[in-house]
Amino acid sequence: QEAEARKKLSPLKKQLSKLDASLEKLQSELSAIENELASPSIYDDENKQRLKTLLEKRGDLSTEVEEIELQWFDLQEQIEELEDRN
Repeated sequence: QEAEARKKLSPLKKQLSKLDASLEKLQSELSAIENELASPSIYDDENKQRLKTLLEKRGDLSTEVEEIELQWFDLQEQIEELEDRN
């Protein structure tokens, strides 16, 4: 029965690891955007298009992070349930 549990856990843990890596990458991108948005010069008239692009990208990344976090929590729950059964 333990072997069967490990067999079920292995792909879930691999998927969790991939989600962790994706989250780390997205959060790094978000951090870079936030740093750029913290610069006063980004709000100058000549940077309006860049500002618009950054704000859109930040929104998209934030949505993606939320979706991946939900997947991560669901997966973590599944893993804990399987581990608790043993």
